[in-house]
Amino acid sequence: MKKKIGSILGILIVLVAVFAYAHIAKTHCIFDKDIDTSEYKDTSIYVNGEFIQRFTSVEDHLDGISIKCRITGEAQNITLKYYLTEVDTGLQVAEGCTTGDQIKNSKFYEFSFDTVEGCKDKEFEFKIIAEGEDEENSINFCYMSDCQEGTSLIFNGEEIEGTMALKTVTNRFDLETFCVLLIFIIYIWAFMKFLYKLFK
Repeated sequence: MKKKIGSILGILIVLVAVFAYAHIAKTHCIFDKDIDTSEYKDTSIYVNGEFIQRFTSVEDHLDGISIKCRITGEAQNITLKYYLTEVDTGLQVAEGCTTGDQIKNSKFYEFSFDTVEGCKDKEFEFKIIAEGEDEENSINFCYMSDCQEGTSLIFNGEEIEGTMALKTVTNRFDLETFCVLLIFIIYIWAFMKFLYKLFK
């Protein structure tokens, strides 16, 4: 009886741990992730003014936007302000601010904001404004020349052909992560049990 209770408790502990682990920052690319990174272009706000990327959310809520950035010169004196606006209503639903010393060269950086609900199938625009940039020091944002369906990229008020290397970020439970990890644990358990019987 004690053995059964111990086994049940062990299973419950594993399930709870896997459930907690499966709460992740789920991302969705609005760009073609199969394009080689060597084909990425980049631009700075200093050169092209403010940029706006429009996209349609596939998640019901959003917690941030992640963009691949490249740094020219020094970035610690640069401030980035960003805004998320619902296109249909023109309502600004989120905003934030960060400094250049938080951004790593050639890495995706998450521009986080308070959770925005009711986003699924709605079109949004994400805008960034930079302060403190000059010709030698800037933060560049990567994009690719092909325009993905359901997106549009605007530099300084003019729409161009291209799509930012941008991912939406949603903090939530991910069933796929839960199932994969659980299957992996079951496989390890079965394998160890097999080895135990084999060498017993």
